[in-house]
Amino acid sequence: SIFTKNKQTLHDLVAGTIVILDKSQEPSNRGEIISAAKNKTPQNPPTITKTSSAATSQSNMSSATGLTATSTEEQIWAFASQEMNSLNRNEGLWAKCFAEADGDDAKTKVGYLKLRVAQLTAQAEKIAAQVKAAGDAAEAARIEAIGKPAECPQCKGWITTTTEACSHCNAWLGAGSNLKPILKPYRS
Repeated sequence: SIFTKNKQTLHDLVAGTIVILDKSQEPSNRGEIISAAKNKTPQNPPTITKTSSAATSQSNMSSATGLTATSTEEQIWAFASQEMNSLNRNEGLWAKCFAEADGDDAKTKVGYLKLRVAQLTAQAEKIAAQVKAAGDAAEAARIEAIGKPAECPQCKGWITTTTEACSHCNAWLGAGSNLKPILKPYRS
């Protein structure tokens, strides 16, 4: 079978999702389901909702929420509001807010929105830091490949640290040479 016992396929397992059937919209007996399937026009098709676990939505903001490291504050608030009003809200966080609000629905919503926006903002900042670190690493690798700015010890011409022969005076700077490029700061 291509399904697990929870009716999950490979893409559901990777995404950390489970299919939940809305029983209130399901036909009253199996005969109606089989009949509807044969006719390909179901009378009352069940509603299928995919929900992500809290851990998945916490750890993978970009795929679980559609938000990115560059999402605006308004986009984060809009997402948190939509999530709160849907079946995909973080139930643990909702329960915490409900308890702290002593069952007051309006206070529960306000508390949920504030905490969820703080979580999503922290996730966006973490993703932005990861993107920056990846960019910094790529820049460091690029500089390592082309060499850092340097000066020829013989003619004082600008070269890079990876230069084997000065393009200005043809001084040999490679293997076996006593002359080595003099590291210089980037020009401004």
